[in-house]
Amino acid sequence: MTDKKAYIEFCENHESQIPLFFRPWWLTAVCGENWQAVAVKKGDVLQGAWVYYTSKKFFFKLLLTPKLTPYHGVYLNYPPGQKPATTRSFEKKTINALYNKLPAFDFLDQNLHPALDNVQPFYWNGFSQSIRYTFTLNTAQPARVLWEELNSSVRRAVKKASERYRLVVTEREDIDGFYELNKQTFERKGLVPGYDLKFLKKIDEEAAAHKARKILFAVDEQNRKHAACYLVYDEQTVYYLMGGVNTALKNTEAATLVMWRAIEFAAENNFKQFDFEGSMIEPVARFFSSFGAKQVAYHRISKVNHPLLNLIKK
Repeated sequence: MTDKKAYIEFCENHESQIPLFFRPWWLTAVCGENWQAVAVKKGDVLQGAWVYYTSKKFFFKLLLTPKLTPYHGVYLNYPPGQKPATTRSFEKKTINALYNKLPAFDFLDQNLHPALDNVQPFYWNGFSQSIRYTFTLNTAQPARVLWEELNSSVRRAVKKASERYRLVVTEREDIDGFYELNKQTFERKGLVPGYDLKFLKKIDEEAAAHKARKILFAVDEQNRKHAACYLVYDEQTVYYLMGGVNTALKNTEAATLVMWRAIEFAAENNFKQFDFEGSMIEPVARFFSSFGAKQVAYHRISKVNHPLLNLIKK
């Protein structure tokens, strides 16, 4: 059995403990067949896996984090009841073993899951690392409590959208309509999305089949779409994957309203946390934190093995 098959089998038997973006169906949706995994086992027990997306640029072999996938790379299956010192030893041993099984590459760049906070084994293997931030909200509490913890400006914006503009938030199976709003958000900044509608439809098809997504729209009495958000989730966490705002109707506070309804969905359906998926852009980070979210660090690791790429990096 190959490491990839062993990892897929492990995920099938322990799906509830695997973060969404590490699940084989998600990896296939965003990578096609261009994802692989190396795995380390002790006896019949999988101790860890390193998933990666393979790509080529010119003649360089790259191992990357795929599009629309905030976290990637190493997953560790911690033995129960470990002491802190034993845990660090387990992390070092398992990460080293996984790294030694990776294929030759010219460049690796991945965003690790926030749960993996020990990056010393990567550093000792020659990786560079930087800290990035997401924002998470504890939704294992009533929505009314979360409402009180919102910044007062957020509460005012929600009321303005629902009372003054009479917007309501509805769930719709409309990936085309969502993409149009999402694309407009990029266009206002002079950008284009890093993915097209065909790519997004593939993700949506798989996420819908696994009952792991919800598309919310803020609409008015004329059924005009003001804003939307695309949520994906596993058993523990709801992730704000993408959003969009109608450029012609951007001043109705619809984005704030639809985000609040997404948080309500997480709280009312017993998810433990809502992950805003973070941003290093100051206005976006400020918007997320205004919902009472806490800042959570995660690590980006990279390594250059090709001398020409090293020269370019310098």
